[in-house]
Amino acid sequence: MDTNSYVTLAVPVFIVSMILEMIVSHLRKDKLYRFNDSISNLSNGLGQQAIGVVSKVVQIYCYTWIYNHTGFLKFDSANPIHWIIALLLADLSYYLFHRASHRTNILVGSHVVHHQSEEYNLSVAMRQSWLTRFYSWFFYLPLAVLGVPTPVFIGVMGIVIIYQFWVHTQYIGKLGWMEKVFVTPSHHRVHHGRNPEYVDKNFGAIFIVWDKIFGTFAEEKAPVVYGIVNPSNTWNPLWANFRYYKKLWGEAKMASHPVDKLKVWVSKPEWRPRNLEPYGDVAQITPEELIKYDKKRSGYPVVAITTQFIFSLILFGFTLANAKTMPLQIQAVMSGLIVWSLTNIGGIQEKKNWVLTSQIMFFGAFLFVSFYFKNYWV
Repeated sequence: MDTNSYVTLAVPVFIVSMILEMIVSHLRKDKLYRFNDSISNLSNGLGQQAIGVVSKVVQIYCYTWIYNHTGFLKFDSANPIHWIIALLLADLSYYLFHRASHRTNILVGSHVVHHQSEEYNLSVAMRQSWLTRFYSWFFYLPLAVLGVPTPVFIGVMGIVIIYQFWVHTQYIGKLGWMEKVFVTPSHHRVHHGRNPEYVDKNFGAIFIVWDKIFGTFAEEKAPVVYGIVNPSNTWNPLWANFRYYKKLWGEAKMASHPVDKLKVWVSKPEWRPRNLEPYGDVAQITPEELIKYDKKRSGYPVVAITTQFIFSLILFGFTLANAKTMPLQIQAVMSGLIVWSLTNIGGIQEKKNWVLTSQIMFFGAFLFVSFYFKNYWV
């Protein structure tokens, strides 16, 4: 079993929890959920899981190779103390990865996807980047070097990832003594804020102590304004995952100095090439002043969007169910089909002209794959 599998097993619990929160929101009439935003969040999450079918191979292979060739302490997977130590190390590694993903442009381009929603609810927890797992494994290699076995690494990372789901809610206030040690919903609400005093704060996954030690902690005081400083304004998951890289590419081309053309990719988000105007300070904003991106569909398009998302989910479930008999290359093809389907959903949400042509091509490709590779699934 891999980290992706642990998360997949937890998804039914996530979905039930999200539905319950939706019901509470509906009864309270506080409008914490919007259909278009929630579908976008879930599309990004499903896309990440689909691509994870391939990216997990890179992560696990690299980690296991390093462990086999350098691990010198050799943690005992039967020792509970070793599991606790491994969990602390994994959580610290996540803190470092998370902080780097906010402060280094090439990594920001991937992680920013998780912060694009202008809402804050449990569906946002499922809004994940499609690219992160291709590089995040690098931050966990110290565990392999120390001798944390692959099964233990997978187990503790499953805990680190799954823990973060419940903190994406507005319905849980401050939790007393827990606020001193653990990451709570209050702490993570701050992390998702675009308020100047909240930007790049509270990077911890399970333990908030890392933020307090390294000076990145902020307490929730002013009402949180959710989203990113420069809104993405899209429901298309494909564009959401590559939008920031287009921005970096544009700045690299405009940079007049050769060093700046390279520095764009590894600098902090607020840095700009010397010949371009500085961004300036993050503007203060209140929840009342925020104008949310809100392209809406109603009637038949909503039915079509919902139906195609369920179809994409079934396609993913089918791929997982047949993973043992399906070669990795075909799993990659199936993942590609899922990503294509989710991209079309975004196009339907935004009334794009290319959607009809893309839909015809997608279902044609689906029929082709279903017929020619039918011998690989049971």
